[in-house]
Amino acid sequence: MLCLTGIICRILYEDEMAQIAQLYNEIVDDIEFNENTKFVCEWLEERAAHALAHFTFRPSTPNEHVSKIIGSQFFSCSNQKLSILSTNGVLPISSVRMPNSEMSGFIKKVPVVPEIILGQCYTFFEEAKEMNLIEELVLQDVLYELKSRALSEDETVDLLKWWISYRLGGNNVKSSEFSQFMRVATIRMGDKSRALNEFCYFLNPSIIPPDVNLPVEVLPYTISRNLQKQHQNLEKLLKLSELSLVNWARFIVNDPDLEVLPRFAEKVLHIIERGLKNTSQNDKKIIRQLFIRKKCIPTRFGMKIPGEAYFENVDLFSDLSTIQFQKPNVQNILQLLGVRKVIKKCFFFLQFNYVTFL
Repeated sequence: MLCLTGIICRILYEDEMAQIAQLYNEIVDDIEFNENTKFVCEWLEERAAHALAHFTFRPSTPNEHVSKIIGSQFFSCSNQKLSILSTNGVLPISSVRMPNSEMSGFIKKVPVVPEIILGQCYTFFEEAKEMNLIEELVLQDVLYELKSRALSEDETVDLLKWWISYRLGGNNVKSSEFSQFMRVATIRMGDKSRALNEFCYFLNPSIIPPDVNLPVEVLPYTISRNLQKQHQNLEKLLKLSELSLVNWARFIVNDPDLEVLPRFAEKVLHIIERGLKNTSQNDKKIIRQLFIRKKCIPTRFGMKIPGEAYFENVDLFSDLSTIQFQKPNVQNILQLLGVRKVIKKCFFFLQFNYVTFL
């Protein structure tokens, strides 16, 4: 008799789930997600939670075996797994995962238990975990999510925060899993998507401001600015490096605007000037070699290479190419690049003879 009760309970429960599934497929799947869709989803979740709560078998008194026999038959009377409503419709419970608040910002395709159902049926899901009927979200679920779609920048921030927390929590990851994670995690950027493994650097705004041209290998600042306190973890757990001044110089020196737009060139030199004091002698040498042949110095007579430009206090002749900056505090970088403080001897000799001849 008790076994029959368990079977009847399962039949009634599955019939209710079938009705909910039909409504979900007819209403939710056929309309674009908006406030009305959200209302329908919440209504279906409330209905599913009501059914599940009333088919959760709690300890019976005075004989505890009554509820155990009915409950056992409820779960075992069918070869099909128990159906529950997930965030992706009605599915077998084994295909649904327990939600994780740290993953909620980017898990959309993997079906999880809705918050309403979990809140009202918490006891059921605790027992379901003990019975191995349902599992927590794991790395493989994250990889499945990442393979199925590209993430927005906000979702990528949530993903990276979870990844850092996951790794710092003592979860070891195989090198193959890390490579797969970096390969399948793609960021939707305008009309194209880029995988995480295409990025090598993150931006430190105290070195390179975010409003200048940057190499394509730099993680968008709209993402990394939300991880300012995680720079060490970005290096350790994502194998990204901070974009150094010298690497940015290697990139920006090839920008064609450097030799034709004085204000652009001035901005570049100001950025290098600001970071020069924390730059090694070897990197300073590299920066000098990069710029020494570039017409990157704004002067009274147009853009000049550093060796053809003079500091503004060199005013012996009126036709000297003296520097012309809106903000002149770039002395260190100009000296490094070889902007002249004195007139070349040969130039002075020619000028002197010219004056004497006249």
